[in-house]
Amino acid sequence: RAQRARRAFVVRPALTLQTLAHAGHTPPEGHDEIDRLLKLQNGLSVRLRGEQDESARLKRIVEDYIAFADQSLDLLHYICAQLAEDVPSRGTLEALLQRLVGILRAHRIALVLSESSAQLLGVDVVVSPGGDTPLIVRERILHELMTLTGVRSFPAGDDTDVMLLVLAAPVRVPSESYGVLIGEGDPDTRFEPRHLHLMETIASVLAHAISNLSRDMRDRRMALLDERNAIARELHDSLAQSLSYMKIQLARLQAVLPEELAQSDVGQIAQAIRDGVDGAYRQLRELLTTFRTSMHAHGLASTLEEVADELSSRSGVHISVDNRIRRVRLTVNEELHVAQIVREALTNVIRHCLLYTSDAADDLTRV
Repeated sequence: RAQRARRAFVVRPALTLQTLAHAGHTPPEGHDEIDRLLKLQNGLSVRLRGEQDESARLKRIVEDYIAFADQSLDLLHYICAQLAEDVPSRGTLEALLQRLVGILRAHRIALVLSESSAQLLGVDVVVSPGGDTPLIVRERILHELMTLTGVRSFPAGDDTDVMLLVLAAPVRVPSESYGVLIGEGDPDTRFEPRHLHLMETIASVLAHAISNLSRDMRDRRMALLDERNAIARELHDSLAQSLSYMKIQLARLQAVLPEELAQSDVGQIAQAIRDGVDGAYRQLRELLTTFRTSMHAHGLASTLEEVADELSSRSGVHISVDNRIRRVRLTVNEELHVAQIVREALTNVIRHCLLYTSDAADDLTRV
């Protein structure tokens, strides 16, 4: 029994410690082999718990990255599906920003657009879910915001040392800038490169959507104007020339009518026909002018400015434009009709009224 106990409590522990030493491990010091084995066991238990904690931490990180990737893909699918169906509206943009702020775990987010881009989409310059815009958007002017990019830190206020972390991704294509996407975190928020990459991806998708819409509107506008100019040329080459010929022939007929016929019903009928032809010719000229009305490539607002400048320089009357429908999205045909109405209204004002100042306001465009 004594030998058996000695092998169990002395020889075997010693052999175990020797094996560990040969394997490159340094056995702990102790009163005897049992004490040293107990200390080794405790050390291994502590190390095992540390490894388990580290494994759990890495697992949480991997799960968080996987969840972030899944949410990002869902968001990209959502925005691509929405943009494929229709022009991005305020509701669509706010829904997108609401989902994006949840994925980024940001506090506030906003899409800041240039004036021309906001007019194209029919939305405000600043779009944010619930109207809760980042502090930096409230405190800075538009052109300063357009230069933001990457991860920045800004003070939470003038009288505080608290710094807020801001993500900024330009909404642009190589040839044009349309705005900037800005996300703002709480003081303890920590944005990572994956968050910035997602912001830049969403900003790029929005930029290409706006670019495609702008190009589509420009192409439709040019196609419509080309069609109208073609119709004007056809009218000028056919009907206008025919009416001109009729005017000349009627003038010749009246010139050769004897005096007694000129004073009779024949002369009156000839004059009535000539007056009718003259009226038809004037209406045709006005119609040709209408068909040849040009539109600026950048849309209605620029067209109204051009109309005001043209009529002002021609008449000497000061004309200012007060455009209150910049946020109203119009089709190409509607833009053209509004421009024609404004031009005709201003022309009538200049022609029939002795005014020195005229405002081309939206009251005219609502006729």
